[in-house]
Amino acid sequence: MSNKITLSEASNIHIGELADLPADQLLNLQNQAAVHLDNAKRLKELMDNAISIKYQNDVTILRDKENKVTGTINFHDGNFKVTSNIPKKIDWDQEKLQKAVADIKETGDDPLEYVAISYKISETKYTAWPEHIQKFFRDARTLKTGKETFKLEEVKQGGSNE
Repeated sequence: MSNKITLSEASNIHIGELADLPADQLLNLQNQAAVHLDNAKRLKELMDNAISIKYQNDVTILRDKENKVTGTINFHDGNFKVTSNIPKKIDWDQEKLQKAVADIKETGDDPLEYVAISYKISETKYTAWPEHIQKFFRDARTLKTGKETFKLEEVKQGGSNE
């Protein structure tokens, strides 16, 4: 395929044929897709904000009435069900938790009945450790990879090819 195709045409073309396109066409289509995605995200946020503004007073009144700071509130606007959800996000102070676990141990109880304890190791720190320390942790370490991504950039004539 040597003719330039549009983004709307690309959605009807087999992926193998798309992969055969020259790099400049793939980059152009990728850039167009990114612009469409950015526009869609902005429009989605705009619509979400409009809906929030429309129903914020009603939801605030219902949350106050039900003494409900988080969770789901449902009500109707004509033939439409409106749902407001405020997820609960809890942060635990790690130092205070450590003290609480120590206090439970002092009373003779097993803190593992109440608390799940997990360990985290920074990969940067792990790779900086000396070999004799790394070996203690190696069997507990599993490398998982994410999805491979590629980036196309046009290199200007006379520019650097990093």
